[in-house]
Formats: sequence, structure tokens, C-alpha cells
Amino acid sequence: MNRSIASLALVKAMWDTYRRDYIENFVPFIATLIKKKGYTKIAISDFSYLINDFYDEFGLRIPYHPMETILERARKRGIINRKESHWFPNMNEVNKHDFSDRAIKKEAQVNQIVEDFIGFCKSRYNISLSDTEALNSLQSFLMSHDLDVLFASQNNTLLEEIKTTKRARYLLNTYINYIKSNNPLLYSYFIEICTGHILANTILYKNDFNNITGSFRKVGIYLDSGYIIRLLGMEGDAYRTAFSELTTALNVQESNLFIFRHTYDEVQVILQSCLHWLNSPQYDSSKASNVLKYFIAEGKSQSDLLQYISTFDEKLLSYKISITPTPEYSKTPERQIDETKLRQQILKVYGPYFNEQERSGTIDKDIKSISAIHHLRKVNCPQTLKTSGQIFITTNKGLAYANKLYEQEECKEKFYVPVCLTDVFVGTIIWMQSPIEWMQINEKKIIADCISALQPDAFFIKKVIDEAKKLKDSGDITQNEYVLVREGLFVQGELMEKSLGDPDAVNTQSVREVLQKVRSDAAEIPQKQYIQEKTRNEMLSIKLEKLEKEIRERTIKNKSIARWWANVIAYSVIGILLLVVIIVYLFAPYSLLAYIMSVVLSILSVSYGFNILGIKKHIYDIAYRTLNIILEHYL
Repeated sequence: MNRSIASLALVKAMWDTYRRDYIENFVPFIATLIKKKGYTKIAISDFSYLINDFYDEFGLRIPYHPMETILERARKRGIINRKESHWFPNMNEVNKHDFSDRAIKKEAQVNQIVEDFIGFCKSRYNISLSDTEALNSLQSFLMSHDLDVLFASQNNTLLEEIKTTKRARYLLNTYINYIKSNNPLLYSYFIEICTGHILANTILYKNDFNNITGSFRKVGIYLDSGYIIRLLGMEGDAYRTAFSELTTALNVQESNLFIFRHTYDEVQVILQSCLHWLNSPQYDSSKASNVLKYFIAEGKSQSDLLQYISTFDEKLLSYKISITPTPEYSKTPERQIDETKLRQQILKVYGPYFNEQERSGTIDKDIKSISAIHHLRKVNCPQTLKTSGQIFITTNKGLAYANKLYEQEECKEKFYVPVCLTDVFVGTIIWMQSPIEWMQINEKKIIADCISALQPDAFFIKKVIDEAKKLKDSGDITQNEYVLVREGLFVQGELMEKSLGDPDAVNTQSVREVLQKVRSDAAEIPQKQYIQEKTRNEMLSIKLEKLEKEIRERTIKNKSIARWWANVIAYSVIGILLLVVIIVYLFAPYSLLAYIMSVVLSILSVSYGFNILGIKKHIYDIAYRTLNIILEHYL
């Protein structure tokens, strides 16, 4: 079987055992390899054969320098001893660290996943997969997330390059969603493999990863529009949960969270665009943003969206995210970057099929954010997280990789903390300090990615609409049925399932078959919908009544607390003011301070009739309103 998958699960198991750092995870691999291969000595000057043996045995391709780091750690642990030009195994320590038995167990767990995946494809889709095809699908899934962590590394992936089909990717994403709900044990095995994969990739940074690990305390974290959109639930609950927990983790570490004003405006433009297209007859799902598709799928009205827009700032505040202006470049001209060169690098990474004309505005704002961080940083090419000062977090791993390639020319071969990091990379750093917390975030992010991968993309929707238009033009379907295909998420979802996510499998026949299914089911739907809607409304009514009661009770409690503290503040302020006035007039009646106070008291007299109770009431009102807002957000 493909041993690389089982090896990734073993990396996670080694982390659970030792909990030291990412290098330590590979030390038992060396001990096991020494025992299996019967090495009597290892040449310090040339151990390329060991690298090849490691790949043959475990399926992971460790480059020369990271392997040298692992061997040096094995020496510190007493597994090998250095004498002149060779390392010599210490068999007592080798036997202690050998994990052959655990490797057999992990291989058995991977086999369980593979067999169940094959069975799932057969029973649900009547598709027969070989063991190799199933393993390749799993490995391809893992490699699709490589850049989340490796964008800042000088090395490539640990895994062998695997080519797979859109159909295979769709099948695996569907299977992952299935076992999450129906087979928790296999799902836990799968999450363990994914976690091991991310942890294993950190070895490709050699010793440099130690520099970037640490706390985000007092680091300025600037979030991109994609992060904000997912955090606030505009791409579904799965992403909202994952990003909410990551944001909470950053707040716990006392980082300072911001979005630039231009990022804020970018999200507002997206929301306003959704408001325009929500009920528009010209709506085209192939050109719609993910945010618009989400609002339509959730059945949101324009009034719902208006309310969402009106509370947008409050939502940011609830996560302690502040809106900040873009820095003035004229104040730090020495840190001005070559934005044209960065744009060229971004376009190169995005590839020839990227539509620059349609996405030019987005690229401009991304470049503006990266350039702004360069201006805010006090140190060029900072070597540690602590000295970096500011970081831009993005959900776009291609952008992070393009920025890294651009920055390499300035920082040469030195390791440094890039301006732009991915959300997964930041989560991995947090993991080093709180593994359990990161495991929860990572698991939810994986599921969110799987759900997202099962949604039709723009290429797929365009193919569906093109085929439906052929049917309309030939008179095979009506205008209403064409609109149903063009705008109906249900029909597009059915075609996604039927074609297994492959646009090349969509044709006029498949569109016709799905529409026929919709017609045949139409008679049954109203009665079913009535029963479901009635039950749902009854449950919602009960929940709403309970929620309203809780809100009323909380409001009463909050107002009571606000009144008490407002009185305390008002009386305290009046008391302090009176005390200051008395002291000044007793001990320095002719001083400048006494004169200023006389002027202030005159103004107060004009404004409030010099009524102490009136001033106290004014202070009370301000304190009461402010406390009410704070209590509403945080209690």
C-alpha cells in the first residue's frame, strides 16, 4: 500500500507522545529505519542513501538539510553516537524508539478508510475504485493543502506528486462529509492523517520554523476580505465556526486585530452588490460571488441583507476587530515596495487562466494591503514573530506564495517572517502552543473546505447554463425551465452530484434528466413542504418565545447594572469636580488654574444653568448609554 499516508498518521502519533517540537516527531522514524535496514554506521558527509531508504520505507521525501537536522536530534537523544566521520547506532536506544508495532496499527487504520471509501463509492454511485485510486484520491486531497503551510518554505512537498481527476476529488469530499456524520471513528483517523500532514510539512523549514513559532501577543494582525467574509458567516456556518475559533484564539493571545479601511470598503461593496442582485431578473449564477450564492441559498431577502449591513460594524466589534486607515506612504518612502513587480508575480502564480480584467480591483486591494504592512513594519525581513510587528493574514494561499517569491529577492536566502501569512499557517503556529485548540480549528476548517469543494464553481455553472441554453434554443425546454437551471441552486446541485463535479460530464442529456426529475417530484413536494414547514414553524415559534424571554431578562438585568454603575460614575465625577474646585479656591484663589476654572464654570452655567443636578444627569445619561452598548455586546 501507499505508506506515506500511514506515515503522516504516525507523525501525529509521535507528536501526541513526545510533544516537544516538530523535529522530535521524526526521531523515532530514524530509529525504526536503522533497525529495519540494519545500519552499522552512517557517513556524516554523505547520507543520501538513508534519504532514499527513508522514502522507500515511509513514503516521505525529506530533503538533505532537514534530514541532517533530524539526525543531529537523534544524536542528542542517544540513538546514534558520533565518532570521527560517522554516526554509529546505539541499539539499546534504537530499540526503545522503534515504532514498528504502531506503524502496523496505523497502516490498518488507513486500510479501513480506503476499504470504506471504496464501499461508499460502490453503494452510492455504483463506481468501482481500486485501492491505488482510493489512496491517490486521499493523497491528492492532502497535497491540495500543501501551499497553506509551505508557501514560505524553500522546499517542496514531502509527498510524491499525484495526478487525479475532478471526479475523484468530488467523491472523496463527499465521503469525508459522510463519515463525519456517520462514522466518527474513521473520521477521527482521517483528521489524524490531515493533522500529521500539516505537522510533517513544518520539517521542510529546517530550523527556521523555530523562529516563527511563539505568541502573537501585541502583534498587529490585519485580516483580508476573505477572512472577514468567512468569519462573519457569509460563506456558511462551517467556515464561520472555524474562523470564529481562530479569531478567538488570536484574541486570547492578546494580538491586535485590524482591517484596513480599503478592506472594509471592499467587503461593503460586495454586500451592496449582493443587495442589488438578490432579486434581480438579470441574476447570473455563473458570475455570482460566493457571498451572493450563500444569501440566495439561505433564502435571504433584501431587508435581511440591509439589517446585516447595518450591524456589520457591531459584528466586527464583537470580535475586537478595529477598522484602521491605510498608512501614508509618504511618511516611510524607504519602505516603498515595487508594486508593479509584485503584481507581475501574483499574476504569474495565478496562472494563464486567471481573468485579470475581472479581478483587477481585488488584486489592487491585496497589493495595497501588503504594501501597507511593509510601511508599518519597523524592521525589514524580521527574523522572529515578535520583531515582525505586523502581519497580513489571507485565506488566499496563492497570494501568500506570490508575496513570498517577491520578498525573497530582497531578503535573499535568509529566513524571515513574511508580510503575508495564510490562516492555516497561523493556526499551525498556535498549534505549537495549544494542540487541542488547534485540532478543533483545523478539523472545522477541513470540513468547511470539503463543503465548499462540493459547491459548483463558475466554470461548472457556465457549462450547465450553456447546455441549458442549447435546449431552450431548440425548443426542448421552456423559458421558465431555462431560468430554473440558470438560477436554481437545487438544479445545479443535482447536476453537480450527477456529474461528480466534472463539468466535462455535463451535457444536454444530463440537464434534461435533472429537469425531468424535478417535474416528477414536483407533485409530491407541496405536501411534504407543508408538513415540514408546519413542524419547522412550530419549533421556531417555541425557540423564538424562549429567545425573546431570555432577551427581555437579559435586557432588564443589563439596564439595572448600567443604572447602578452610571450613578456611581456620575456621583464620583461630581464629587471629584467639587473637591478640585474647593481645593483650588481655598489654596490658590488667584492662580491661573482658578481663572480657567472660573471660565469653565461660566460655560457650564450658560449650558446647564449651573445646576449640579443637571450636570450630574448629563454625566449619568452618557455613562448609562455607553454601559448599555458595552453590556449588549459582551454580556
